[in-house]
Amino acid sequence: MTPSKHIVFAWELGAGYGHITSFMPIAKEMRRRGYRVSWILKDISNFPNLSNNCDDKIFQAPVYTLKDKGLETVNNYSDLLYRHGYRKADELVMLLHSWELLFDQLDPDLLICDHSPTALLASRGYECSVASIGIGFFCPPCCSPLPSLQLSKRISIETLQQSDATVLSVINSAMESLGRYTLPQVSSLFDIDEHFLCTFPELDHYPQRKDHCYWGAYGGGESGEVPVWPEGNGPRVFVYLQKDRVSTEYVLKALDNLGWPAIVHFTRGFQSPSSGHVSETINYSAKHLDIEKVCQSADFIICHASHGTVSMALLAGIPLLLFPAHQEQLILSHRLRQYGLGLVGECGKGVEGVIKQLQELKNSTALKERSLLFAKKYSEFCSEEQIKLLADRCEQLIKKPPSLDAPC
Repeated sequence: MTPSKHIVFAWELGAGYGHITSFMPIAKEMRRRGYRVSWILKDISNFPNLSNNCDDKIFQAPVYTLKDKGLETVNNYSDLLYRHGYRKADELVMLLHSWELLFDQLDPDLLICDHSPTALLASRGYECSVASIGIGFFCPPCCSPLPSLQLSKRISIETLQQSDATVLSVINSAMESLGRYTLPQVSSLFDIDEHFLCTFPELDHYPQRKDHCYWGAYGGGESGEVPVWPEGNGPRVFVYLQKDRVSTEYVLKALDNLGWPAIVHFTRGFQSPSSGHVSETINYSAKHLDIEKVCQSADFIICHASHGTVSMALLAGIPLLLFPAHQEQLILSHRLRQYGLGLVGECGKGVEGVIKQLQELKNSTALKERSLLFAKKYSEFCSEEQIKLLADRCEQLIKKPPSLDAPC
Protein backbone atom coordinates (compact mmCIF):
# COMPACT_ATOMS: atom_id res chain seq x y z
CA MET A 1 0.00 0.00 0.00
CA THR A 2 1.38 3.41 -1.00
CA PRO A 3 1.86 5.66 2.05
CA SER A 4 -0.23 8.83 2.10
CA LYS A 5 1.36 12.14 1.22
CA HIS A 6 2.89 14.01 4.12
CA ILE A 7 2.27 17.63 5.14
CA VAL A 8 4.62 19.19 7.69
CA PHE A 9 3.67 22.39 9.51
CA ALA A 10 6.55 24.43 10.97
CA TRP A 11 6.45 27.26 13.50
CA GLU A 12 9.73 28.91 14.53
CA LEU A 13 9.28 32.51 15.77
CA GLY A 14 6.66 34.37 17.77
CA ALA A 15 4.61 33.45 20.81
CA GLY A 16 1.09 32.36 21.70
CA TYR A 17 -0.85 29.28 20.72
CA GLY A 18 -2.59 31.12 17.89
CA HIS A 19 0.24 29.84 15.69
CA ILE A 20 -1.07 26.33 16.41
CA THR A 21 -4.83 26.82 16.61
CA SER A 22 -5.01 28.77 13.35
CA PHE A 23 -3.63 25.85 11.35
CA MET A 24 -5.65 23.15 13.09
CA PRO A 25 -8.79 23.42 10.91
CA ILE A 26 -6.62 23.09 7.78
CA ALA A 27 -4.80 20.11 9.28
CA LYS A 28 -8.14 18.52 10.14
CA GLU A 29 -9.37 18.99 6.57
CA MET A 30 -6.17 17.56 5.10
CA ARG A 31 -6.41 14.52 7.39
CA ARG A 32 -10.01 14.07 6.24
CA ARG A 33 -8.72 14.01 2.65
CA GLY A 34 -6.27 11.24 3.52
CA TYR A 35 -3.03 13.13 4.15
CA ARG A 36 -0.65 12.69 7.06
CA VAL A 37 0.16 15.78 9.13
CA SER A 38 3.16 16.40 11.37
CA TRP A 39 4.06 19.47 13.39
CA ILE A 40 7.42 21.12 14.16
CA LEU A 41 6.63 23.64 16.89
CA LYS A 42 8.53 26.28 18.80
CA ASP A 43 6.39 25.57 21.88
CA ILE A 44 4.87 22.12 22.24
CA SER A 45 3.67 22.60 25.82
CA ASN A 46 0.04 23.45 25.02
CA PHE A 47 -0.45 21.16 22.03
CA PRO A 48 -2.17 18.40 24.09
CA ASN A 49 -4.71 20.96 25.35
CA LEU A 50 -5.47 22.20 21.85
CA SER A 51 -5.23 19.18 19.58
CA ASN A 52 -8.42 17.25 20.47
CA ASN A 53 -6.37 14.06 20.81
CA CYS A 54 -5.34 13.83 17.15
CA ASP A 55 -2.68 11.28 16.19
CA ASP A 56 -0.33 13.73 14.45
CA LYS A 57 3.37 13.51 15.26
CA ILE A 58 4.85 16.48 17.12
CA PHE A 59 8.48 17.63 17.07
CA GLN A 60 10.33 20.41 18.86
CA ALA A 61 11.53 23.14 16.51
CA PRO A 62 15.15 24.31 16.66
CA VAL A 63 15.14 27.46 18.77
CA TYR A 64 17.81 30.16 18.98
CA THR A 65 18.21 30.90 22.69
CA LEU A 66 21.09 33.40 22.82
CA LYS A 67 20.14 37.00 23.46
CA ASP A 68 21.07 39.47 20.73
CA LYS A 69 24.04 41.73 21.29
CA GLY A 70 24.73 45.14 19.83
CA LEU A 71 21.33 45.66 18.19
CA GLU A 72 18.94 47.92 20.07
CA THR A 73 16.37 48.67 17.36
CA VAL A 74 14.60 46.46 14.84
CA ASN A 75 14.40 48.63 11.74
CA ASN A 76 13.31 45.95 9.28
CA TYR A 77 12.84 42.20 8.93
CA SER A 78 16.57 41.67 8.48
CA ASP A 79 17.15 43.08 11.97
CA LEU A 80 14.55 40.63 13.27
CA LEU A 81 16.49 37.78 11.66
CA TYR A 82 19.71 39.11 13.19
CA ARG A 83 18.16 38.74 16.63
CA HIS A 84 17.10 35.15 16.01
CA GLY A 85 20.18 33.31 14.87
CA TYR A 86 21.45 35.33 11.91
CA ARG A 87 24.22 37.08 13.81
CA LYS A 88 27.01 34.63 13.00
CA ALA A 89 27.31 32.11 10.18
CA ASP A 90 28.34 29.24 12.46
CA GLU A 91 25.27 29.77 14.66
CA LEU A 92 23.00 29.81 11.62
CA VAL A 93 24.66 26.66 10.25
CA MET A 94 23.72 24.81 13.44
CA LEU A 95 20.10 25.94 13.16
CA LEU A 96 19.94 24.99 9.49
CA HIS A 97 21.48 21.60 10.17
CA SER A 98 18.90 20.94 12.90
CA TRP A 99 16.05 21.77 10.52
CA GLU A 100 17.59 19.56 7.84
CA LEU A 101 17.73 16.61 10.24
CA LEU A 102 14.00 17.03 10.87
CA PHE A 103 13.23 17.26 7.15
CA ASP A 104 15.35 14.17 6.47
CA GLN A 105 13.39 12.28 9.12
CA LEU A 106 9.93 13.49 8.08
CA ASP A 107 10.40 13.63 4.29
CA PRO A 108 7.55 16.10 3.66
CA ASP A 109 5.68 16.38 0.39
CA LEU A 110 4.51 19.85 1.41
CA LEU A 111 6.16 22.09 4.00
CA ILE A 112 3.97 24.90 5.37
CA CYS A 113 5.83 27.53 7.40
CA ASP A 114 4.29 29.89 9.93
CA HIS A 115 6.83 32.61 10.80
CA SER A 116 9.66 30.15 10.14
CA PRO A 117 12.39 31.87 8.12
CA THR A 118 15.10 29.34 9.00
CA ALA A 119 12.82 26.46 8.02
CA LEU A 120 12.28 28.21 4.67
CA LEU A 121 16.02 28.63 4.22
CA ALA A 122 16.75 25.02 5.20
CA SER A 123 14.11 23.74 2.76
CA ARG A 124 16.08 25.02 -0.25
CA GLY A 125 17.47 21.96 -1.97
CA TYR A 126 14.63 19.65 -0.93
CA GLU A 127 12.17 18.51 -3.58
CA CYS A 128 9.01 19.17 -1.57
CA SER A 129 6.73 22.09 -2.30
CA VAL A 130 7.05 24.93 0.20
CA ALA A 131 4.49 27.51 1.32
CA SER A 132 4.36 30.20 3.94
CA ILE A 133 1.20 30.85 5.91
CA GLY A 134 0.16 33.60 8.27
CA ILE A 135 -0.13 37.35 8.56
CA GLY A 136 1.67 40.05 6.61
CA PHE A 137 4.38 40.56 9.22
CA PHE A 138 5.69 37.03 8.63
CA CYS A 139 6.25 37.59 4.92
CA PRO A 140 7.70 40.97 3.86
CA PRO A 141 7.29 42.21 0.27
CA CYS A 142 9.77 41.11 -2.36
CA CYS A 143 12.01 44.17 -2.51
CA SER A 144 15.48 45.34 -1.57
CA PRO A 145 16.10 46.66 0.96
CA LEU A 146 13.29 45.23 3.07
CA PRO A 147 10.88 47.98 4.24
CA SER A 148 11.12 49.78 7.56
CA LEU A 149 9.16 48.50 10.55
CA GLN A 150 9.54 51.74 12.48
CA LEU A 151 6.52 53.94 13.09
CA SER A 152 7.94 56.80 15.15
CA LYS A 153 10.91 57.75 12.97
CA ARG A 154 12.06 57.68 9.38
CA ILE A 155 14.79 55.14 8.67
CA SER A 156 17.19 56.04 5.88
CA ILE A 157 17.54 53.80 2.85
CA GLU A 158 21.24 53.42 3.70
CA THR A 159 20.41 52.05 7.16
CA LEU A 160 17.96 49.53 5.71
CA GLN A 161 20.49 48.50 3.06
CA GLN A 162 23.11 47.95 5.76
CA SER A 163 20.72 45.78 7.78
CA ASP A 164 20.03 43.65 4.71
CA ALA A 165 23.70 43.43 3.77
CA THR A 166 24.72 42.28 7.26
CA VAL A 167 22.19 39.46 7.36
CA LEU A 168 22.65 38.48 3.71
CA SER A 169 26.37 37.99 4.34
CA VAL A 170 25.62 35.64 7.24
CA ILE A 171 23.00 33.73 5.23
CA ASN A 172 25.28 33.21 2.25
CA SER A 173 28.28 32.22 4.37
CA ALA A 174 26.12 29.60 6.08
CA MET A 175 24.67 28.35 2.80
CA GLU A 176 28.14 28.05 1.26
CA SER A 177 29.27 26.03 4.28
CA LEU A 178 26.42 23.61 3.63
CA GLY A 179 27.06 23.46 -0.11
CA ARG A 180 23.83 25.28 -0.96
CA TYR A 181 23.04 28.05 -3.41
CA THR A 182 23.38 31.58 -2.05
CA LEU A 183 20.68 34.27 -2.14
CA PRO A 184 20.86 37.46 -4.24
CA GLN A 185 18.94 39.43 -1.58
CA VAL A 186 17.29 38.77 1.78
CA SER A 187 13.77 38.82 0.34
CA SER A 188 14.76 35.85 -1.86
CA LEU A 189 14.25 33.82 1.32
CA PHE A 190 10.54 34.06 0.48
CA ASP A 191 10.92 32.93 -3.13
CA ILE A 192 8.80 29.82 -2.59
CA ASP A 193 5.83 28.06 -4.19
CA GLU A 194 2.98 29.81 -2.38
CA HIS A 195 2.25 32.52 0.16
CA PHE A 196 -0.96 31.95 2.09
CA LEU A 197 -1.29 35.56 3.21
CA CYS A 198 -4.08 35.04 5.71
CA THR A 199 -5.21 38.56 6.43
CA PHE A 200 -7.10 41.47 4.89
CA PRO A 201 -5.48 44.49 3.20
CA GLU A 202 -6.43 46.76 6.12
CA LEU A 203 -4.59 44.46 8.53
CA ASP A 204 -1.45 43.93 6.45
CA HIS A 205 1.67 45.11 8.31
CA TYR A 206 3.13 46.17 4.96
CA PRO A 207 0.66 48.62 3.37
CA GLN A 208 3.09 49.11 0.46
CA ARG A 209 2.46 45.53 -0.68
CA LYS A 210 0.80 45.56 -4.12
CA ASP A 211 -1.16 43.07 -6.22
CA HIS A 212 -1.10 40.23 -3.73
CA CYS A 213 -3.69 37.55 -3.09
CA TYR A 214 -5.23 37.91 0.37
CA TRP A 215 -6.84 34.71 1.62
CA GLY A 216 -8.67 36.38 4.51
CA ALA A 217 -7.83 36.07 8.17
CA TYR A 218 -7.68 32.69 9.78
CA GLY A 219 -7.80 32.71 13.53
CA GLY A 220 -10.85 30.95 14.90
CA GLY A 221 -9.10 27.63 15.22
CA GLU A 222 -10.74 24.62 16.78
CA SER A 223 -13.82 25.20 18.94
CA GLY A 224 -13.16 25.91 22.59
CA GLU A 225 -15.31 26.44 25.64
CA VAL A 226 -18.56 28.42 25.45
CA PRO A 227 -18.12 31.79 27.23
CA VAL A 228 -20.02 32.22 30.50
CA TRP A 229 -20.62 35.87 31.33
CA PRO A 230 -20.88 37.14 34.93
CA GLU A 231 -23.54 39.49 36.19
CA GLY A 232 -22.77 43.18 35.85
CA ASN A 233 -24.01 46.53 34.61
CA GLY A 234 -22.58 47.77 31.33
CA PRO A 235 -21.15 46.38 28.10
CA ARG A 236 -19.65 42.91 28.01
CA VAL A 237 -15.87 42.92 27.62
CA PHE A 238 -13.61 40.05 26.62
CA VAL A 239 -10.01 40.43 27.82
CA TYR A 240 -7.17 38.47 26.22
CA LEU A 241 -3.89 39.74 27.69
CA GLN A 242 -0.68 38.47 29.22
CA LYS A 243 -1.11 38.00 32.93
CA ASP A 244 1.94 39.70 34.41
CA ARG A 245 1.90 43.09 32.69
CA VAL A 246 1.17 46.50 34.17
CA SER A 247 -1.41 47.18 31.45
CA THR A 248 -3.30 44.01 32.42
CA GLU A 249 -3.43 45.08 36.05
CA TYR A 250 -4.81 48.49 35.06
CA VAL A 251 -7.43 46.92 32.78
CA LEU A 252 -8.68 44.50 35.43
CA LYS A 253 -8.90 47.22 38.08
CA ALA A 254 -10.66 49.55 35.64
CA LEU A 255 -13.27 46.93 34.74
CA ASP A 256 -13.80 46.11 38.41
CA ASN A 257 -14.29 49.80 39.22
CA LEU A 258 -16.80 50.20 36.38
CA GLY A 259 -18.64 47.01 37.28
CA TRP A 260 -18.80 45.88 33.66
CA PRO A 261 -19.20 42.12 33.08
CA ALA A 262 -15.96 40.69 31.72
CA ILE A 263 -14.38 37.38 30.78
CA VAL A 264 -10.59 37.14 31.03
CA HIS A 265 -8.38 34.54 29.41
CA PHE A 266 -4.64 34.98 29.84
CA THR A 267 -2.27 34.36 26.95
CA ARG A 268 0.77 32.07 27.01
CA GLY A 269 -0.85 29.11 28.63
CA PHE A 270 -3.67 28.30 30.97
CA GLN A 271 -3.13 30.43 34.08
CA SER A 272 -5.20 31.27 37.14
CA PRO A 273 -5.83 34.87 38.25
CA SER A 274 -3.84 36.53 41.01
CA SER A 275 -5.68 36.91 44.30
CA GLY A 276 -5.77 40.69 43.89
CA HIS A 277 -7.66 40.39 40.59
CA VAL A 278 -10.72 38.52 41.89
CA SER A 279 -14.00 40.34 41.20
CA GLU A 280 -17.70 39.45 41.18
CA THR A 281 -18.09 40.96 37.71
CA ILE A 282 -15.07 39.22 36.15
CA ASN A 283 -14.96 35.56 35.14
CA TYR A 284 -11.57 33.98 34.50
CA SER A 285 -11.47 31.20 31.94
CA ALA A 286 -8.71 28.66 32.48
CA LYS A 287 -9.63 26.92 29.23
CA HIS A 288 -9.33 27.98 25.62
CA LEU A 289 -12.55 29.74 24.55
CA ASP A 290 -14.51 29.52 21.32
CA ILE A 291 -13.62 32.96 19.95
CA GLU A 292 -16.51 32.94 17.48
CA LYS A 293 -19.00 32.51 20.32
CA VAL A 294 -17.16 35.17 22.32
CA CYS A 295 -17.59 37.60 19.43
CA GLN A 296 -21.29 36.79 19.19
CA SER A 297 -21.88 38.04 22.73
CA ALA A 298 -19.12 40.58 23.53
CA ASP A 299 -19.47 44.34 23.06
CA PHE A 300 -15.74 45.12 23.20
CA ILE A 301 -12.49 43.19 23.13
CA ILE A 302 -9.27 44.15 24.88
CA CYS A 303 -6.11 42.42 23.65
CA HIS A 304 -2.47 42.90 22.69
CA ALA A 305 -3.43 43.19 19.00
CA SER A 306 -2.86 39.53 18.21
CA HIS A 307 -3.97 39.24 14.60
CA GLY A 308 -6.34 36.31 15.10
CA THR A 309 -8.28 37.98 17.90
CA VAL A 310 -8.33 41.34 16.10
CA SER A 311 -9.64 39.88 12.85
CA MET A 312 -12.35 37.83 14.55
CA ALA A 313 -13.50 40.90 16.48
CA LEU A 314 -13.65 43.12 13.40
CA LEU A 315 -15.47 40.50 11.33
CA ALA A 316 -18.10 40.66 14.07
CA GLY A 317 -18.10 44.49 14.07
CA ILE A 318 -16.58 44.76 17.57
CA PRO A 319 -14.35 47.76 18.44
CA LEU A 320 -11.04 47.09 20.18
CA LEU A 321 -8.84 48.49 22.92
CA LEU A 322 -5.26 47.44 22.16
CA PHE A 323 -2.19 47.12 24.37
CA PRO A 324 0.55 45.99 21.95
CA ALA A 325 3.31 43.93 23.54
CA HIS A 326 5.85 43.91 20.69
CA GLN A 327 6.67 45.41 17.30
CA GLU A 328 4.31 43.28 15.22
CA GLN A 329 1.35 44.19 17.43
CA LEU A 330 2.40 47.84 17.59
CA ILE A 331 2.30 48.08 13.79
CA LEU A 332 -1.11 46.42 13.61
CA SER A 333 -2.42 48.71 16.37
CA HIS A 334 -1.23 51.71 14.39
CA ARG A 335 -3.03 50.42 11.28
CA LEU A 336 -6.27 49.92 13.22
CA ARG A 337 -6.08 53.38 14.74
CA GLN A 338 -5.55 54.83 11.25
CA TYR A 339 -8.73 53.13 10.06
CA GLY A 340 -10.67 54.14 13.18
CA LEU A 341 -11.26 50.53 14.22
CA GLY A 342 -9.85 50.70 17.72
CA LEU A 343 -8.02 52.60 20.43
CA VAL A 344 -4.42 52.09 21.51
CA GLY A 345 -4.10 51.78 25.28
CA GLU A 346 -2.25 54.41 27.29
CA CYS A 347 -0.65 52.88 30.37
CA GLY A 348 1.04 56.11 31.43
CA LYS A 349 -2.17 57.44 32.96
CA GLY A 350 -2.81 54.42 35.17
CA VAL A 351 -6.21 52.96 36.01
CA GLU A 352 -8.01 56.27 35.49
CA GLY A 353 -6.59 56.51 31.99
CA VAL A 354 -7.88 53.04 31.12
CA ILE A 355 -11.31 53.88 32.57
CA LYS A 356 -11.41 56.96 30.35
CA GLN A 357 -10.56 54.90 27.27
CA LEU A 358 -13.15 52.26 28.14
CA GLN A 359 -15.78 54.96 28.42
CA GLU A 360 -14.65 56.39 25.07
CA LEU A 361 -15.00 52.91 23.59
CA LYS A 362 -18.54 52.74 24.95
CA ASN A 363 -19.60 56.22 23.83
CA SER A 364 -17.90 56.49 20.42
CA THR A 365 -20.40 55.98 17.61
CA ALA A 366 -17.59 56.45 15.06
CA LEU A 367 -15.63 53.44 16.34
CA LYS A 368 -18.73 51.26 16.28
CA GLU A 369 -19.79 52.44 12.83
CA ARG A 370 -16.37 51.83 11.28
CA SER A 371 -16.14 48.40 12.88
CA LEU A 372 -19.55 47.52 11.46
CA LEU A 373 -18.49 48.82 8.03
CA PHE A 374 -15.47 46.50 8.13
CA ALA A 375 -17.74 43.59 9.04
CA LYS A 376 -20.13 44.50 6.21
CA LYS A 377 -17.30 44.77 3.68
CA TYR A 378 -16.20 41.21 4.45
CA SER A 379 -19.63 39.80 5.29
CA GLU A 380 -19.28 37.15 2.57
CA PHE A 381 -16.03 35.86 4.04
CA CYS A 382 -16.58 32.32 5.28
CA SER A 383 -13.90 30.57 7.31
CA GLU A 384 -15.23 27.13 6.36
CA GLU A 385 -14.99 27.97 2.66
CA GLN A 386 -11.54 29.49 3.22
CA ILE A 387 -10.33 26.24 4.79
CA LYS A 388 -11.57 24.26 1.78
CA LEU A 389 -9.84 26.65 -0.65
CA LEU A 390 -6.59 26.49 1.33
CA ALA A 391 -6.81 22.69 1.37
CA ASP A 392 -7.49 22.63 -2.38
CA ARG A 393 -4.39 24.71 -3.00
CA CYS A 394 -2.33 22.46 -0.72
CA GLU A 395 -3.42 19.48 -2.79
CA GLN A 396 -2.40 21.28 -5.97
CA LEU A 397 1.03 21.99 -4.52
CA ILE A 398 1.47 18.34 -3.56
CA LYS A 399 0.19 16.81 -6.79
CA LYS A 400 1.62 19.22 -9.35
CA PRO A 401 5.08 20.69 -10.03
CA PRO A 402 6.28 23.35 -7.56
CA SER A 403 6.28 25.94 -10.37
CA LEU A 404 2.46 25.87 -10.51
CA ASP A 405 1.14 29.43 -10.49
CA ALA A 406 -0.94 30.62 -7.57
CA PRO A 407 -4.71 30.85 -8.21
CA CYS A 408 -4.90 34.62 -7.78
